[in-house]
Amino acid sequence: MELHESVVEAALRELFEETGIAAVPVRILQVQELATRTDAYAITTVLVSPRWLEPRPASDATDARWISPSHVPRLSLAPGVETLLRRLRLYGGPIPADQTSS
Repeated sequence: MELHESVVEAALRELFEETGIAAVPVRILQVQELATRTDAYAITTVLVSPRWLEPRPASDATDARWISPSHVPRLSLAPGVETLLRRLRLYGGPIPADQTSS
């Protein structure tokens, strides 16, 4: 997040930087605070209305594509993301044991 932007502005910027998709925010769905031994951060999930649906890798990514929920277990995700997807009912897989207490 940049100093001058809100969490919603940061989410829209990140979405565009990583996928090339510009969107209009609808609402914040969830803020999940996470901590590791060395870092603390928050994942803010923002429901958006995209201006177009075809992702493409932009300045901050090497690949951008839509995947099916069944592909989630094969991904290397940041801590807490799989749990977040399950809570939002975007992925039906089990919550890993190390992520159940948030």
